[in-house]
Amino acid sequence: MVGMRSTPPHAPATYADLALKAKKPESAAAAARRAAGTPRGERILGLDLGLEWTGWSLLVTSKSGEPSGQYGATRYAGKDKQEFNKGGYRLAWWMAEVERLVRLLQPTRAAVEDYILGTVNPRTSATVAEMGGVVRMALWANEVQYRVWGPSAWKKELWGEGRGNIRKAEVVQRAREEWGVQHEKEDAVEAYCVARAEWQAIRDGR
Repeated sequence: MVGMRSTPPHAPATYADLALKAKKPESAAAAARRAAGTPRGERILGLDLGLEWTGWSLLVTSKSGEPSGQYGATRYAGKDKQEFNKGGYRLAWWMAEVERLVRLLQPTRAAVEDYILGTVNPRTSATVAEMGGVVRMALWANEVQYRVWGPSAWKKELWGEGRGNIRKAEVVQRAREEWGVQHEKEDAVEAYCVARAEWQAIRDGR
């Protein structure tokens, strides 16, 4: 369609400008918290990336010392899906969407599930890699520290060795039975689990 722009709302004039942004130095309180290995005071954004739905969650430490939070799933809801499926528009939308979540949830750090390449067709692998890169860029541009978790790594962190390859259905069941977490979209549940793995790793000084 002639004349249609693919720049998302609130996007910078050029993403090259992001390279000029200087990161703010870590505060003394944040440095002490990290040295102590405690998640108290942290607001952890969990992201389970997907081409259709992406799960998100925000975990904080409750007064009891256990994590509590909110979670959900997001996807493009516009009418022009054909335009969205063009690479530039889709990536620009993802940049804006992650920035929206950061503004809304105000995380102090993020935990992102890594993508698996080589298990699907090359075109899908390329699309997933592009999306993952944009998400990382959006977090960096908004000065949110993040850790990338492989799909088996966060499962082992939560449930121990030998549990790295459990199926999504078992993840959903365990999350419901152990923490009361349930959502109509499995992506939201997995996003909670990724954030909880990050919370647990910080708690244990990893």
